[in-house]
Amino acid sequence: MRVRPSSAARLIACPGSVAAEADFPNTTSIHAATGTAAHSLLEECHNEHLIPSDFIGQNYEVDGFKVSVDENMASKVQAALDVYDDYSGRYAGLDAEIHLEVPLKFGELVGLPDEQATGTADCVIIHTDTIYVLDYKNGEGVYVDVADNAQLKTYALAAMRHFNKDQLINRVVTVVIQPGMNNVAECDYTAAELDDWGVHVLRHAVNDAHNNPWRAAGDHCKFCKAASTCPTLNQRLMDEFEALPNPTRDEDAKKLGDAMRSIPLFQAWIREVTSACNHRLNEGLPVAGYKLVEGRRGNRKWGNEREVVDHLQSLHLEPEYIYDMSLQSPARIERLLKEGVITKDEWNQIQAHITRAAAKPTIAPETDARPDISSRASANDFEAFN
Repeated sequence: MRVRPSSAARLIACPGSVAAEADFPNTTSIHAATGTAAHSLLEECHNEHLIPSDFIGQNYEVDGFKVSVDENMASKVQAALDVYDDYSGRYAGLDAEIHLEVPLKFGELVGLPDEQATGTADCVIIHTDTIYVLDYKNGEGVYVDVADNAQLKTYALAAMRHFNKDQLINRVVTVVIQPGMNNVAECDYTAAELDDWGVHVLRHAVNDAHNNPWRAAGDHCKFCKAASTCPTLNQRLMDEFEALPNPTRDEDAKKLGDAMRSIPLFQAWIREVTSACNHRLNEGLPVAGYKLVEGRRGNRKWGNEREVVDHLQSLHLEPEYIYDMSLQSPARIERLLKEGVITKDEWNQIQAHITRAAAKPTIAPETDARPDISSRASANDFEAFN
């Protein structure tokens, strides 16, 4: 078996998922590839003191996907760099150690060979008796809570093992950096608290995965490769279908909340069933009642843009018929301030031209840090739930 920080929460909640996933092929997605590309951009810009917006339009090849750096990615990576600089600068000149993309092994902590328990920490800063573990999240669909975060705690345990040879560290701070959700937050632990969690929670889960691989359905199923065939999850979903709640009855409010919490599980189950069927059909294996057909063709695009420009210019076409020039975005113009091209006063004047659509009310769990606006919103205000 293999243990990675990214799957620690699922391991703890469902030890049986480890063996269940073993029969499924390793797959990736454009979302995962985009996250990998963003991490590569973040590391390159930090190490070489470069500006992310200068990479807009450039491509990264990741696991067979071509990921283009767009304004959104550049903006999020810049926000992460600012946080890195904040933490780095906070301890500059005070003998702080700063390490990026740190490969970590922690098999000894969970009773496994080191090669079966590995991960890579985005950023680790060590200052006197404190270790800071910073984790960048490129996604903006799911809010990542830093409190009691199993992935970050596992990174922190592994970082302590890697850097705390002299047993001088007694405080650990985990930091989540999720610019797409305006989420930068810390959580403090003592080294003793973290060690205790590692022994009584993480190592206990690894032991269960070996000796008592019980299963439980929950939020952790969303990214489980075995979701499509898991009997525990399937039963949970079927139970939810037995009695759909009535939105007009107050006594069904709890059922409605429970059903809302189950929506991500349905979505995960649908995604994994589709993925499993795609895999079988692409391997030439049968799926009862289904087959592969040719889908919609891709959009038209130029093969060699330079040759196209030369051809169009040979027809004596005016530039406005050949090129589509557009105004730079506010984020890109703001970069001119940081680059010293415009002054602070000039930027303040430019900001008078910026408009922004008002935020639409959206449904969120009660644990979300944003204030409740339910009493001020009407049904027509809400975003469609997909």
